[in-house]
This record gives sequence, C-alpha cells and structure tokens, in this order.
Amino acid sequence: RLLGAEERWDPLYGWIYVPHARNVGKELDSFIEPGNCKGPVLVLFVKNDAIRAAVLRSFEDAAQEIAGLACLGIVHCDDQPAVCAKQNVRKTPSVMLYPTGNRAARLYRGRLSEEGFTAAVAQMIGFNDRTVHLTHRSLSEFLTGRTRPIKVLLFSRRPRTPVIFKALSSDAELWPHMEFGFIPEEVDNARNPLLDAYNIETVPQVTVQYGPDLSTKQTYASTDITYPALKEWLLARRAEFWLGSPLWQETTPEEPEALLDDTPDSNYEVLAPGTKGCPTDLEIKSVSECQTALKELGMDVDPRWVSNYPELPSKCSVRESPSAEHPERMHFNSFVGGAGRQDLSPVCKRPGAATSASSAAASAASTLSAAMRGAEVQEIDISSLPQQLQNMLQNLDLNSAAEIDLDDLMRKLAGNLATKSKPRAEVKVNAEPKATSTAAKQQYVKLPVGANGCPMGSEILTFDECRQAILSLGLKPDPYWTSSYEGLPRHCSLRERPGEGIGFERMHF
Repeated sequence: RLLGAEERWDPLYGWIYVPHARNVGKELDSFIEPGNCKGPVLVLFVKNDAIRAAVLRSFEDAAQEIAGLACLGIVHCDDQPAVCAKQNVRKTPSVMLYPTGNRAARLYRGRLSEEGFTAAVAQMIGFNDRTVHLTHRSLSEFLTGRTRPIKVLLFSRRPRTPVIFKALSSDAELWPHMEFGFIPEEVDNARNPLLDAYNIETVPQVTVQYGPDLSTKQTYASTDITYPALKEWLLARRAEFWLGSPLWQETTPEEPEALLDDTPDSNYEVLAPGTKGCPTDLEIKSVSECQTALKELGMDVDPRWVSNYPELPSKCSVRESPSAEHPERMHFNSFVGGAGRQDLSPVCKRPGAATSASSAAASAASTLSAAMRGAEVQEIDISSLPQQLQNMLQNLDLNSAAEIDLDDLMRKLAGNLATKSKPRAEVKVNAEPKATSTAAKQQYVKLPVGANGCPMGSEILTFDECRQAILSLGLKPDPYWTSSYEGLPRHCSLRERPGEGIGFERMHF
C-alpha cells in the first residue's frame, strides 16, 4: 500500500517530494497493525522546525532503497497532535520501530540519516549478507566460480552495498543458484575501470550472466529498482539459465600418473593465503582428517574453529600466524563454496596422494599387474618391489618366503579389496552390497520422496559419487545444484520431475 509520487507544501522549504514514504496521519493504527506490511515498519514523527526538511529527505531516500522490504510512514504532529500523544512522542523528529511478529515497538536512537534508517531495517530483518565487493583483481575468480554459476552484478554510485542488494543475496529462492557481486562507481576518488569494461554509462545498473560467458549477459532495463521487482526479474533469469551456457562447459583435466616409488613426504599440502578453497576432489571432508593433515604437516592444531560460515575458505584451512584478535589455528568450515581470506590458507589432499587403504590397494594392484603383464616368469622377488608395495603385501595372508607366485598374489589382492569395500548410498539413494564378482560393486536405491536423508554410514559423501549414483539408476543428473542449505536433504538427492515453480535442477548435493 505504498503511495506513488506525493508532493507536500512545507511552509518553510516549499515543495517536498515524498514518493515512497507514506503520509499516514490518522491511519497510523492500521498502518502499524501486524500483517499489513510484509516486513518491519518505521514511522517518522515530525513538526515544522528547521531540521524537518533534511530528515524528511533522508527518510525518503531510505524508503526508496528498502521499498518492498519494509514500510515507512510519516506523521506530522502539527496536524495530528492526538496521534503523536497516543504514541508518547515527546520530541520531534523521532522514529519508532515496529518489528514483525510479537516483538514490542521501540524508539530508534541512531542517527537521523539514510544509512541509519536502512541499517535499522537490516538489523530487524536479520538477513545474511552474501554479496562480494569486487575489484579488477577479484572479478575473474568471481565469474569462474562454479558453486553458484549465475552471476549478478550491481554497479552503484554508493561506496557500500545497498540493503536491498544484501537482502536479495540472502533470499532463499535466489542465493543457492546465484552469486552477487557489488561494484562501486568510484575507487580511490576515480572512476572504477570495471564500469568501462562492462560499458556502463549510468548507475545504478544490474546485470546478470552465466559464469564468464558475456554472450549470456542481460541488463535490468526497468527503473523500478525495488526488492520485489528485482527478485521477480532474477527468478525469470534463473529459469532461462537452468540449462547453463554452451560456451562454458565443465572440463575434467587429466591427472598426472602417480608413481609409487616417488611418494611425497606428506599426503597433504597448504595452498596460498587468500585462496577460497581446495579443488572439489582434493577437499578434506572431516574434522578428524583436518587435524591429521595439520599434524602430518608439522603444524599446531589448537585452538581450533569448527562451524559453518560463508566468509571463510570451505573445509580445512589453517592460520599460520595467529594474533590476539584471531588466535585460532585450525579452521574447518562446512559451508560449501566459501570465500578466500588473507590470513587463512586452505589445506588440501595432495594430487595423486593415496589417502585410503582401498585406493592404495587398487592403485598398487593395477601398477603391479601392468608391470608384470606379459612376463614369462611366474614368481617375483618381494624385496625388488617398491617399499610401498612391500608394506602393503605384509598385510596379506602370504607365506614368509622371499619369492611368491604371481597368480596367487593377484588373487590375494583382489580378495583383500573385496573385503575392504564399503557400500554407500545417496539421500534418495541407499546402498545395497552385492558380491557377485571378485571386486565389490556399488548399488544405489532411491528412498521415498520427502525422506530427510540416508541412514548414517550409507550416505554419499562426494559430488562425483552422487553423480555416478544417479547415472547408474538410469536418471539424469543435469542441471545440478550444489551448495549448503538446511532446508534440503543432506548430501545427495534427486528431483525426478523438475518444472516451473518447484525448480529445474535435478541432482542436488
């Protein structure tokens, strides 16, 4: 029920334009009644005094910025003294805050400025700001991030992110699919070069594109820069981009072949400070492995920090130089797709490192088989094998002779792998072990729609296995969604019938 453009005659300052803040007068009780506004309510009480015009202008600027998030009203106490007395207004200008729900109204005690009013609304709404302040150096990394491939950019005259853009970045229908970047018009009192790179002539301006593919860029053309209008436009863009970009396809780089006789000192490595996280297949998945990795690298673990926060690197990281303000060393952040921070270095598995008994056994068996393929002799000298293979063979039930039969060795290796395999499942996909061959095979099943997740121990814990499980069931995984959101089943799940209104993504991790 916000009014359109309204102009009032002020006896001291002439015409004053109040296009977004509503003049409520005697309708105050109805205006502040719970349920009439989707968000909190702010009411400005004013009289004809010297500072009235400046406060009205700031209040109107705030009303314009947060239109759709909150309702702002004005009561002129010279015209409505009974209304002001009923609200116990003892001085003017004053602002009363009326939160949503059953929380009591209170007097606003901050600065009577646009920034102060919008900050009060942001505090009452309590959203989680996920915007990224972009620079020429960080733009490329922002656009190529695959966790949320739809990129929304706001070019603004303001030096700080507006409240409405922060609210969009935390909207449950938008943030799991989109990443929001903020670009100010000026940097160090000079025009921001990113505006020229995007051919931006006037601000504010909102654009959206799929990853770094500029051919998909679209610009918001309407002058209605309000929360509901922008959200509606972004939801429409989300529906257009659900198939992705043909010019930005995922590629899987070939990994170098690991040599068994060139094992590094550690199975883990530390990336450069400021890196946002490890490659997906090299992430450390648990707190205990993060502790093990730091100890193996000769680093202190305590004090440690374990939580879920979007502004830290995802999974395992370490602060090598703690301070009095930030004494924590080990960090484990379960948020998917975190952000880089200059005082934290991600800790990752080293490419090609053997971090599990099953993968080590499989790699060793494959290498040994390849090395012996075509050999005329059927016996080998154990002491001639690399040390890693010797250590592995000690765990098998072999005789103590220095030489063993090759066929017997290969049978032992295959049997050892089969007994150590562990079946897993998906959040709509449960595992059923099936021993129909010498090597154990994974089987997956879907749980009923609406299930919270898989039983403990039967969960699918990696993105790649989730994709493999869905394909093995003869279903389509694309387009996929991967992020961290408490309103969805944990780990791997599937939407079999995507569509308008419910979402187009199939695989969810």
